[in-house]
Amino acid sequence: IAVSEGTCNTHPKGVLQFTGGEDAALARLQQWMFTDDRLQHYFDIRNGMLGEGYSTKLSPWLSAGCISPRLVYHESKRYEIERGISNKSTYWVTFELLCRDFFRFLCTKHGNKIFFQDGAEGGRGSTPRKWSTDADKIARWKTGMTGQPLVDANMRELMHTGWMSNRGRQNVASYLVLEMGVDWRIGADHFESYLLDHDVCSNYGNW
Repeated sequence: IAVSEGTCNTHPKGVLQFTGGEDAALARLQQWMFTDDRLQHYFDIRNGMLGEGYSTKLSPWLSAGCISPRLVYHESKRYEIERGISNKSTYWVTFELLCRDFFRFLCTKHGNKIFFQDGAEGGRGSTPRKWSTDADKIARWKTGMTGQPLVDANMRELMHTGWMSNRGRQNVASYLVLEMGVDWRIGADHFESYLLDHDVCSNYGNW
């Protein structure tokens, strides 16, 4: 999506066929926000995992610089004025853009510390954790073969399409770290390798 205007996600079960370029980004914004009128319900649908409508799906274009967060913000304000609607849902896209900025400021402040095992804050005095290095366990997580249906479905979606919902990302990350005891950086690195919308600050910041 960053290097051409061809379609990057061509898997038949892909949630959306992501096509690079500004025109495609603007078309997606118009479709989701105005034509399908999703913004006014966004807070209630944002944690979905199936289909293309539960979120804007603008992150691949944002990460590649095809569309600016400022434009998305101003379009959401235009939506509020034109539709006469201003609620928690219409605000929430702006809130998520602010979170995106937060992670950029976090990375600016801490530099390469965001890649350290204890994270940008250095663990804050916590006892160092002994992480599992079991290669088979890690491979099962990466390929969606853990035996946990929700985790596996999300990991297979990522592997085949380059996309995973926000809630899915939270679930598979929690499973890798808290249930399997694997170093979070292995998960962050895997996301970096597969996500169409990968962004260093948002990815490592969220992990």
